[in-house]
Amino acid sequence: MKTKLLSLAVAGLASIGSIFGQTNETLSNKSGLYMMPSDFSTNKLTYEKNCLTEKHNIKTSDFLNTKSVKITSSDNSTIKLAKSSIWGFRLCDGKEYRIYQGKEYLILDKGAITVYQFTEKSNSSPKSNQTISKTRYFFSEDVDSPLKELTLKNVETSFMDNKKFHDLIDLQFKSDAELLIYDDYYKMLRLNHIFNESLK
Repeated sequence: MKTKLLSLAVAGLASIGSIFGQTNETLSNKSGLYMMPSDFSTNKLTYEKNCLTEKHNIKTSDFLNTKSVKITSSDNSTIKLAKSSIWGFRLCDGKEYRIYQGKEYLILDKGAITVYQFTEKSNSSPKSNQTISKTRYFFSEDVDSPLKELTLKNVETSFMDNKKFHDLIDLQFKSDAELLIYDDYYKMLRLNHIFNESLK
């Protein structure tokens, strides 16, 4: 199988939308909020906008480091929601985020195991204007589950009852970084592909 290993450079691919090339015709050119986990699973957007014909009503700056979300409509009317009241959001460029414990996690893979990227920025020193970025990866067993660090140990622990999956993990992955291997043929992370295979 043709694969590629994603490193920290994956951040540069974010502009592709669903980073790993997964397209969703239903949501093409649309933005809005996912109020509940089930909304994300069924592609149901609240305050949905057509990005080609309407003013984009979600600004990422409204989300970052704030406790509320301000949505601006084409007529400049605004709606303010508590960040804790929504599951996530979708932007016009196709990027989708889950809000978890007040922070925005970019969704990398929407398979059975949802995989996320979180980039934290901080100043290198109190007197410096330079910003240091640290990227970490997480997963959830389903869209309603807590996020966990994407490591071999955590993945295996989360699916203790699936022996076939454990065996496939041992065969396919030798390090935590390899969990980010993308399978070009199946258009998903290899992790999600072997999980699907383990259920057959």
